[in-house]
Amino acid sequence: MQDALKGLLLRSFVRSSGKIRGMFEPDGALSAFASQIRLAYALGLVSPAIYNDLELIRQIRNKAAHFIHFSQKDSEPEELVTFQNPAIRQWSLTLTCPSAVGFKSKDSRERFKKTCEWLTDRLRFPMDDSRELEYDDIPF
Repeated sequence: MQDALKGLLLRSFVRSSGKIRGMFEPDGALSAFASQIRLAYALGLVSPAIYNDLELIRQIRNKAAHFIHFSQKDSEPEELVTFQNPAIRQWSLTLTCPSAVGFKSKDSRERFKKTCEWLTDRLRFPMDDSRELEYDDIPF
């Protein structure tokens, strides 16, 4: 999904050989997913609803990627980061996309997956480049 968002941003920038792409390098201004999300919204490339879903996905991804893992030898219990984790479950249930595409399941993992799939497709292939991406652009 981050690659799809990067592609959406690159399509909106002026054509420049390497000057723009450097912004996405590890030390570049747009290396972070959060920066890319904010810029896409600021440029009017995504709607507020899609911006909010991208932010929720970022939060879920970060929680899963940056949790501290303790072995059973440690005094602290191991906290598994799953879709049953209260924060991740709540964020998943708050995602707008599944409802917008008629997906009724309350399963947090399935809602997350459906949102990621739909957003990746829409970011890669926006239906109308002249306006911001919205959930009304649903092809099915």
